[in-house]
Amino acid sequence: MRPVMAMLRLIRRQETGQILVTFALLLPILLGMTALAVDLGNYASERRSLQNSADSIALAASRDLPDEDAAIDAGKNWASKNGVALSAVTITVTEAGVNNPNPKVTVDIRKGHNFVFGRIVGISSSNVGAHAVAIKTSPGGLAGVSPWSVLQSAQEAATPGALVTLKYDANDPTTGNFGIIQLDGSGSAVYLDSVENRSGSLICAEGVTGCTDTSPVCTGDVCPSETGNKVGPTRTGVNYLMSTADPHCDTFAE
Repeated sequence: MRPVMAMLRLIRRQETGQILVTFALLLPILLGMTALAVDLGNYASERRSLQNSADSIALAASRDLPDEDAAIDAGKNWASKNGVALSAVTITVTEAGVNNPNPKVTVDIRKGHNFVFGRIVGISSSNVGAHAVAIKTSPGGLAGVSPWSVLQSAQEAATPGALVTLKYDANDPTTGNFGIIQLDGSGSAVYLDSVENRSGSLICAEGVTGCTDTSPVCTGDVCPSETGNKVGPTRTGVNYLMSTADPHCDTFAE
């Protein structure tokens, strides 16, 4: 038995030695793979961050299209407020044309990225970038809209968060019509149905090809205003909308 036990102990020592040698040989490879995973993860994370910034800058700038200077200023302003160096950002505005029916803004962000462990194998840095495009467009036609209008003067003066009057009362303004537009026809019953169920007519924007108006009263993108104030149908229609709204937005305070 003693010779057998001695042989087993010798085999175990040899196996232990082989494991140590194998581990020593694999350790640099394992460390290299770990370092590569860390560096690539950091690189991908920064690229995602830059892409989010590029998307947001493009959206912020597109609000001021087609005004090129205003759009670029809006994009730069957003970048500055959110910690994106302007030296890394390029904003380009393309006007609408034959092959480009809508004005668009293009945002490119490019900056250097330093690797932590890549320097061991001679890769100390690389460029990381993001690209985003946003356009400003208008629908060719609309259906299912409410029969209320916004005065041009109110639209021009409106700012984010401002209160805009859609339907005037009988005292403001004191004369004329009061913000109701005819979409499906005239009369209190037709107006009430348009308030409660939205208009069933398709109204096309001016100059849009391939769109056919279905409104019986509108001509192109021009619809007549409704005479009178229609206090009763307005109150009935608004109360109906409030009663059928989602509980989270069924009061004016919400």
